[in-house]
Amino acid sequence: LAQVSFCERTPRFRGHRMLCPCAGTEDRNEFRVNQEAAEAEMAEVVAVENPFFTYSEDTVIEFITDVEGHWEYFLRLAHCSKVLYWDDEERGDWGPGILRLRANGMLVFGGDAPDKGPGDIRLVKTLLGLKKRFPQQVYFILGNRDIMKLRFISELHEVGPPGQEWLPTWDLKAKTFDQFLEEHQDKGIERNKLGKLKWLLHCTMGCQDTTFDTRKRELAILKGRASDADVLSSYISSVDSQSADPWMLEFCRFGKIALVIGDILFLHGGISTESYGIVPGKEGRCSSVKDWVDQLNAWKDQQLQDFCRSPLFYKDQNGKQRRGGEDLILYGTPAAGKSSVIYHNPFQDGNPVQRSEEVQDFLQKSGIDRVLSGHQPHGQTPTVVRHPHTGLLAITADTSRSDSKASKIFNPADNRGIVYSAVRLLRDSVEIEGQLADGRYHGCKLHRDPEKDKLPDALVGRQLTDGSWVKTIVFTDDNPRRKLVQTALGKGFSVKICDMSEHTACLQLRDEFKKNAMLKVTIRDFHGSSTSAISLEDCRDGDLTSSHMHLRDFTLNKREFFECETFIFAMMGVFLDPKTPLGAQIVARVNELIFKGKRVIWITNNSNKTRSGLMKELEDIYGIKVFHTTLSRTLSPDGWKWSGKHDKMGEKEIRKLAHQHVVTTSYTCAWFLKQKDLKRPFVICSNPSILQELDTFGITKYVATIHADGKAKPEYLQELNSKNVTELVAKYPDVDSVVICWDQTFTALKMAVATQYLKWADDNGKHLPVITCSMDRSGILGVTNEKFCKDQNFGGKKIRAIGNGVMTGAIMQSASISEVVDVGKPSLMLLEQLRTPSSEGGMGVDFSKAVVVGSTLKTDIELANGGGMKSLLVLSGVTSREDVNKEVNPMRIPTWIAENLAAVGTGESH
Repeated sequence: LAQVSFCERTPRFRGHRMLCPCAGTEDRNEFRVNQEAAEAEMAEVVAVENPFFTYSEDTVIEFITDVEGHWEYFLRLAHCSKVLYWDDEERGDWGPGILRLRANGMLVFGGDAPDKGPGDIRLVKTLLGLKKRFPQQVYFILGNRDIMKLRFISELHEVGPPGQEWLPTWDLKAKTFDQFLEEHQDKGIERNKLGKLKWLLHCTMGCQDTTFDTRKRELAILKGRASDADVLSSYISSVDSQSADPWMLEFCRFGKIALVIGDILFLHGGISTESYGIVPGKEGRCSSVKDWVDQLNAWKDQQLQDFCRSPLFYKDQNGKQRRGGEDLILYGTPAAGKSSVIYHNPFQDGNPVQRSEEVQDFLQKSGIDRVLSGHQPHGQTPTVVRHPHTGLLAITADTSRSDSKASKIFNPADNRGIVYSAVRLLRDSVEIEGQLADGRYHGCKLHRDPEKDKLPDALVGRQLTDGSWVKTIVFTDDNPRRKLVQTALGKGFSVKICDMSEHTACLQLRDEFKKNAMLKVTIRDFHGSSTSAISLEDCRDGDLTSSHMHLRDFTLNKREFFECETFIFAMMGVFLDPKTPLGAQIVARVNELIFKGKRVIWITNNSNKTRSGLMKELEDIYGIKVFHTTLSRTLSPDGWKWSGKHDKMGEKEIRKLAHQHVVTTSYTCAWFLKQKDLKRPFVICSNPSILQELDTFGITKYVATIHADGKAKPEYLQELNSKNVTELVAKYPDVDSVVICWDQTFTALKMAVATQYLKWADDNGKHLPVITCSMDRSGILGVTNEKFCKDQNFGGKKIRAIGNGVMTGAIMQSASISEVVDVGKPSLMLLEQLRTPSSEGGMGVDFSKAVVVGSTLKTDIELANGGGMKSLLVLSGVTSREDVNKEVNPMRIPTWIAENLAAVGTGESH
């Protein structure tokens, strides 16, 4: 950065002939005076502070973006800043003094200064004052909301005849001025410039419908009172080079489309395969980032000069309607297509993605290690993408949709509340810190060289197997030293936020993101995950046009479906009575998959079933040819001959086949205990299935509430008192874990015994893991007949039972614990067992080539999304299409929907 040792002469455009934009329709271009002459004739001198500043090793850059007129949010950022500070006397509504920069500080504003709060004027003018006093330390990136304001002069110059208003070409469904007036007849909006301004703000500029009123409020704050005419005048004069105070135009003049400082590239929207090296109006691509940035900014300056010369609409030599700076205005809109770095969305279906290899190579050859942008909100914290092959850090820092429940008393467009995030760039690292909507603080430090990162911060910017990305590290209220990893998974405009332990995040990392040795962990170290750490956030931004809206399409892609190698089936709601025509067709479809050589797996959350028992049920009751699968014939070459004749086939042989075809929660529970080397669990159950699975893994010293034959132990059915509790604990004091299965005779005594094991171990500094066979809150036992309690209208109602999760929750509350290991659908442990190679006791499923077929969103579909698998939701169970359309949790959105499994067809043509 060049040194500066002079006072900057700042143009104010005063003293020249002005034509009120509200008066008449005559051509204003003839009254234009040369902009350079205006600058020379009338300028004010601003003393430059810190004139000899140079970018150096100890420089700290803070990146602030997408404030969008939220003055209070900007004040909060300034208060928490390490480079900004307030000096001099209190200035009331303009802030607690004059804003200044520290000697080693720099500020880069990432664009979108105005629009959604009563602070547009104060924010822009404060930034301008900062730029003039610290020209080498302050830089602006232009956002779409900034450039869009240039439209006001031409579009508010006159109100044309009906049907002849200028409409955005990128939004074919945009409301016309006349449609807007018709819809707002009750509000008294008239067909004049004032009404047109309201239409422009509300329908063609992506502003909130409160924007007109918030501008009026700010004018009243600054002037004591304000009229509608004042609002109209403020918008027009702010970009009129002949006005006394063209503050928005001045902001655009100082602003840049792109900026490079050291190894950092700053943009508003971002860089893509289609946009890198591209300069509007020029052929080919620039060979370096520096050349590209220089040419982009030079093009912007030329466009702005054209705007100042001809700000109104005119007819070119071809009779086409034009205005000065038209290409720059369109560059900040969807009309520019994918070549724009301003209007660019770096997310796909609500999730960040890695930049292409071409983009990474382009940046790397130019020495760019970090890319900072804004434009697209994505939760409460900046979104980081750490590219595993090049180490590139891409950070999207727009958090304007942090808290939609924030108070709207003083700012009706406030979607931030107390949330803020500071992004600080040092020579070799990036620091992010701030506060979440729930009051907790978050932060992380990431280095240019990923090998220098430390856990848990090293996880930020990495992707998990369920498709979610690690967003930040959260500090818990009860223990500041205990840090949680926060992840985000998007679907459309909804983002699911989840907190988890460092180890859990490491366990779920996608393979390409865990090459560093410190990120490689095993199940043996897994303690459990919180059951109440999930929330949903809406990231729908106000600048969306109708072209962004789309309906969900769940039409089955048969080619992709039948190309899958592994088909994972839920039982409930997928398989119907095989004696019915539809039930028989469903069985036929599954058998067709089997005979085509596909691998089939069944999963159930019913802890009362054994694998071998379910295998027999599939063969004998449903008629599914499980013993004919390619895998079955490999493991047991003669097994298929015994189909339907299990008395001739040993239990050991059946279990060997079941191991690769059936997963029950009892089996997963026993597998997990074996992985953790837990040998003496206290098991709450009423069915021996879990005990049989424990025996399979050589875990025989368990303490169960039933005998091996399934009969209840009477000592656990006694009344709850201290004597009975202590006697039972004393009989088996060396328990190393607690297992909770669904229990037909779940008693207060059983719960109390489990609680003592957990609490007393914790008192002695020992952690006893709690394993639950599922966290289902309820289940469906059946449906009442239509005549049942007819007077009370109880006919045809679902008969519900409490689920395994209710029993687990009772023990968790009693023992004051927050973490459990869930081994049922859709848990991490179940996915881990499916993924783990068969040589290590798992199922060895390749998730990229698997599909889950289920009937419930919160178990079956969430399981599929948790592993990054495709999913087919069948509507033959408890879920309807309406349920899917209402669902906002991205983890519960299926890939495809079919009425039932028979409806998918045979796949012969695919």
